[in-house]
Amino acid sequence: MRIGIWIVLCGLPATSQAAFDCASPALLRQGVKACDGNSSYSDAARICEDRYEAEIAAARTSLAQALTKVSSSDKQAKGLDNAKAGYDTAIARLRELVSLGKKLQAQIDTYKNEVVLPEDFGSVTQTGFSAKVFLDNNPCYKSTQDLLKLYSSLMGSRAQELELTAKIAQALASKAFKGEVSLTPEEIMPLLTNPKAPAGGKPTPAGRPAPGKSDITGTKPPSGS
Repeated sequence: MRIGIWIVLCGLPATSQAAFDCASPALLRQGVKACDGNSSYSDAARICEDRYEAEIAAARTSLAQALTKVSSSDKQAKGLDNAKAGYDTAIARLRELVSLGKKLQAQIDTYKNEVVLPEDFGSVTQTGFSAKVFLDNNPCYKSTQDLLKLYSSLMGSRAQELELTAKIAQALASKAFKGEVSLTPEEIMPLLTNPKAPAGGKPTPAGRPAPGKSDITGTKPPSGS
């Protein structure tokens, strides 16, 4: 199943596509027949988020290079026009990625409704047992949902960061084009890197959550609580 996901997302080099989509839920659904296969959804979300991170890194590098050329241009008409053209291209790509991040976040959010319930969900909940407690104690369901929420949040955060980066870059470039300032490496370099990852780093789950019988006693604390 993972090979299929890679084909969908990575059929062409990252730099050759202006936009892309996460793996379609319909495609993933074909390979997820039971709860212990749910990690296909979190795997697809991780691959999609990693691809987005790579696009961001490339865009930040292009923007910093463009600003460097603006700063070092001889301020003659031709040199400045060339520098501005490169900057316009770089900032446009950054804004494309802001929109792309929001779109990909929405696509990952759709996976949450695709996650397959444990096989005994119906029979247990019909007895009056809490559905939330039951699901919180099923790794094949809960861990997948937790990862999807995390990757969705990361995607949204990155899009917001890019929006801020674009605003900062525009302010710097505007002053540079007017000759009011000469951009320094100290001003340009922060645009090259993403903010630090959340504490603990981004998870890189390998394989599927271990299947097992559910704890339906309600005595085991729900994972993540």
